[in-house]
Amino acid sequence: MINNKIKIGIVFLIGILFVSSFVSAYVSSSSQYTAPGAGSFGYLSSQGINIAPKWDPSKCGAGQDFIIQVGPFGCDPAVVRSDLLEEQNTPVFCQLTATKINPLIKVEAIDSLSFSGKYPKEVSGVGFHPARAAIKGSQKTLLNSPVLENIGYAVIVLKKQQNESAMPDWVEGQLTAKIKYDIKNAFGIGRAVYYLPEMNDGKWGLNYKQYGFWKQKGYIKAEGIDDNSATIDIYQDETKRISSVNLKKGETSRKIFIPGFYCMASLQLKLDG
Repeated sequence: MINNKIKIGIVFLIGILFVSSFVSAYVSSSSQYTAPGAGSFGYLSSQGINIAPKWDPSKCGAGQDFIIQVGPFGCDPAVVRSDLLEEQNTPVFCQLTATKINPLIKVEAIDSLSFSGKYPKEVSGVGFHPARAAIKGSQKTLLNSPVLENIGYAVIVLKKQQNESAMPDWVEGQLTAKIKYDIKNAFGIGRAVYYLPEMNDGKWGLNYKQYGFWKQKGYIKAEGIDDNSATIDIYQDETKRISSVNLKKGETSRKIFIPGFYCMASLQLKLDG
């Protein structure tokens, strides 16, 4: 018998499910604190030159905190024996590495990681086997390292194929990994509750810095308060309003994107009472 060999090539894309509960003020996630070339932008702005297009929050999409890819040593086994695949489904273990591109959040461990996508016909399923240090409840916090050499393995199960002549030389697929994890700290604030009094413009001008978030990258103001609802404004500084939302008690707002972060920083407001 001639043993044909199947090579495994996998391309990973990353999709992220954020789980945070930043109580009554906001829920947030971001991918970047300082935009590339910020120094140049600052200099050109001081010269009255604006090289960036007008910021439009409607064009913003989801940001990323991590980039996940197959490790440098690839998958094991990289070549699958045809006689083994003739007899049974065969798992292939692909070590995953994660690079944290948002240095401003603290993620102690992942809750879960799952895969989705259109699998090749030769693949019966894909699972995830986590590394011990990446599991929630582990004492280690490797997810806060800039580069994580091993967060676990994508387990790609190849279908049993009794007909050796029907086996391909190469199996290639594209997957989306969805990570669920708790954001413990973002922009240095962690979990926070804001108790907002209704203020006129005069009081706001004197006190707005008390209601800043993300190291004074934004400010939150109660524009109007009723028994069961409130109008909440987000400001970039004392006078420049970014967004305004009206919330009922217990309601959570849409995502509000903060300018200056390439659509990577967004927050949500929840009115507790």
